[in-house]
Amino acid sequence: ACLVKKEDIPYLTNLGVTDSKKLSDDKIRELGKKLIERLTYSSLVCDNETYNKQTNLGLNMNKIKAVLHNRALLNVIKKGNVINPNIIVDQFAEEKVYYNYLIDIKDPVVKNINFKTKGETYAPAIACASIIARFRFLEKMDELSNKYKLGEIPKGASQLVDIFGQLFVKKYGFDKLQEIAKMNFKNVEKILNPLNKLL
Repeated sequence: ACLVKKEDIPYLTNLGVTDSKKLSDDKIRELGKKLIERLTYSSLVCDNETYNKQTNLGLNMNKIKAVLHNRALLNVIKKGNVINPNIIVDQFAEEKVYYNYLIDIKDPVVKNINFKTKGETYAPAIACASIIARFRFLEKMDELSNKYKLGEIPKGASQLVDIFGQLFVKKYGFDKLQEIAKMNFKNVEKILNPLNKLL
């Protein structure tokens, strides 16, 4: 989550802030460093091990996202000392469903949210938050790549990911795979299927 004030807009426009999905990883790294220095934000990381534990408990990805969105919004409102903020969230679930995900949480629930599809194109704060989120993701992937020393861990769901996964399991074993992969994704089936000889 990110707080953008009116006086920030010319700076962000000049930087070329846009939908993070349209930016290269190099550009994300460049912009991410500048945005975290300039803006009030909250970036929460759900690492793969935590994600896998939560999904094993029956939580789905949108429930996890809703809980983390709520916490990040609370953090930004507190950090920025914001009264009556105009809160816009990039919609990943219907409003009623989003709030249902938050029924049993301990944190206060942030209300009066405007949910927008393709929010990055609508609100600079969402564009900034998505860039910061991707920047943090890249940092975490760099950390994992450095830790396991098998080269850069590929991102996404390509055959390259499957091949890397098989190399990883060969060297570190199945149990360690949960540190670098979401275990309920289809790539894991391909990696573990002995008939799928990719190497």
